[in-house]
Amino acid sequence: MDPSVTSAKAFLEKQNNKEGKAAMEETRKQALMLAHMIASSEEPFSKAIREAEEKLNEYLKKVDPQTQKEIMEKIRGYS
Repeated sequence: MDPSVTSAKAFLEKQNNKEGKAAMEETRKQALMLAHMIASSEEPFSKAIREAEEKLNEYLKKVDPQTQKEIMEKIRGYS
């Protein structure tokens, strides 16, 4: 195989990995922000909180187990 092709492939894989990590970190930050909003809300049944819960459920499927635990602890801590 041509070394330039291998290098290009390795470069693209590295870029995709970096972008994936950055996207995951952004998802993590947004999930934690939503968890804080939900946990500290004085109106737990408002439409905004329901929407935040729906979005947080999407994020929970994407983040790592440690972040899931952190989010759940944050919500329980305010309850």
